[in-house]
Amino acid sequence: MQKPSIGRIVHFCWSGQRVPAVITYVHSDTCINLKPVGGSRGPETEQTSVLYAEENPESSAQANAMTTTHNTWSWPPRVG
Repeated sequence: MQKPSIGRIVHFCWSGQRVPAVITYVHSDTCINLKPVGGSRGPETEQTSVLYAEENPESSAQANAMTTTHNTWSWPPRVG
């Protein structure tokens, strides 16, 4: 698993949608503070103690569950 660090971009699942967010503080490898970005697509305030939601791209059921899990974060998928 990648290690979170301040300034990195992650996906934040909020109200059933994924929005981009910037890591603002790292509590552990699975718990961070983040600041959603992207205007009206997500909350404007910093979110604290957000837990990691492990994704398995091979499992569409788990990917669907991630989409509806509120207040969790995950790494953006790698492209290429």
